[in-house]
Amino acid sequence: MLLTLNLQPGLALGPFFLGMPIGKAVANIQDSKTEHHIVEVKYTHSAESVGCRDIVLNFPEAGMHLRFEPHSQRLRLIEVYDLSRMQVRFAQALVGGASNTATFVRIYDLFGPTFPGELDLQGARYSLHYPGLSFVFPIPRQHAPQLKEAELPLEFPDGTTPVASRIALYSGTVKELAALDTVAPPTLKPGAAYFSKVTALLDHGLSFGSEKEALMFGASPQDVWSVLGTPSSMYPRAAGGMAIQSGGASARSQSSADYFYSYFSRGLDVIFCGRTHRVRKFVLHTNPPGHIEFNTYNKCNFEIPVSSHRPVESPPLSDACGAKADPSVVESVQNWHLEDGERAPASGPTGSPGDDWGAPGDSDEEGDAAGEAPARGPGPAPQAGSGRGSRDAEEGPRARAPAEGMELPTWAPGGDAASGTITCDSSWEEVQSLLGPGGRATINTGGTASNPFGPTYVYGYRGVAFEVMKDGSIARVTLFKA
Repeated sequence: MLLTLNLQPGLALGPFFLGMPIGKAVANIQDSKTEHHIVEVKYTHSAESVGCRDIVLNFPEAGMHLRFEPHSQRLRLIEVYDLSRMQVRFAQALVGGASNTATFVRIYDLFGPTFPGELDLQGARYSLHYPGLSFVFPIPRQHAPQLKEAELPLEFPDGTTPVASRIALYSGTVKELAALDTVAPPTLKPGAAYFSKVTALLDHGLSFGSEKEALMFGASPQDVWSVLGTPSSMYPRAAGGMAIQSGGASARSQSSADYFYSYFSRGLDVIFCGRTHRVRKFVLHTNPPGHIEFNTYNKCNFEIPVSSHRPVESPPLSDACGAKADPSVVESVQNWHLEDGERAPASGPTGSPGDDWGAPGDSDEEGDAAGEAPARGPGPAPQAGSGRGSRDAEEGPRARAPAEGMELPTWAPGGDAASGTITCDSSWEEVQSLLGPGGRATINTGGTASNPFGPTYVYGYRGVAFEVMKDGSIARVTLFKA
């Protein structure tokens, strides 16, 4: 039986609405497994194309794919590229399949008159455009010259009629088929929480939207609720996590009681000290394809202003867990190791309230910055990579001198830092051009030796750590009080 989806020009095809986040689309697919047996995620995996190429969900059985704009990861274009494998329903009429061939005459009768289309002699095709909808008809080369003067190719000289080979659904209008390569998703509704701007102020915290709302290190759970609303999930931090080798035993015992507020729809986590219940860290996710947590979080639209001069420092304060920063700990941030721990449930970023897309430790803050993962709570099991991490060192004394070559890079005055902004689309090369060389990386296997995507690499600076993919894209950023 052919897949049949309702067509709404400029709006949707079946359950797939233009402008929807990729996480919502995947959730719709999972809800209709009987209709979609095979779905492929296609993306370009190279440093040159990071953030430049569409992310594509392909349905080979249905001859259809969804194209998501890489910056916001929202659906910008729906294409049916084989009308023999599926049908679309419009105004109670079916188009597609063997019994309802999408001929030019049938399409024109069903959708009504429009402006003359676009004849591409070189590509041997004719495109017919409606608001939010385009049809492409292959033209046999022997008939192309006769169509130069014709406004509509209703019939070829041999009595046959063109049959549509492709349907494209998008927001707005286009006059040329080439414009489909750059058509944008519909504008987000005013005040929409999805992909709203988050400004990360190193050593201070986060500001949101118009910067009238902010969360600083040391904020209480009540402060977080008042700014971000109810969390999608609340989990205790996984036992062990990323532990710094130079931290004390008391730091380890306290940090094991830390807990997460996860905001999947906003693409961020807030980590609290389990003893003082104050914010210790923020984790910002970019949701790149090929990452073991792909589709667990929506993409966070963050920016990190970087100045060649260190931001004005706050007065000396105790950290979120009540202890003053230990310089020896700060200088050995990358001397950490992976320990046993489970990942957050990959329940997806779609179940959080407020979605609107257009339709405890002492001074070990830095040591476990980039490997944060909440312990699993109730909910679906992880889709990929669920399992235990590797233990590289047994329990023992932590108060040791930093190993040679493991010093924490800094972007303070006198370093190699430049002025600029790091964004959710910045590459690792761009980050280093602003903050200076990242030093030696820690390898993160994602908690499993069988991760099909391979490891990522964690680089730490004073107050911030970056998890980097093999292609040079940033997977997540962890902010902490230096």
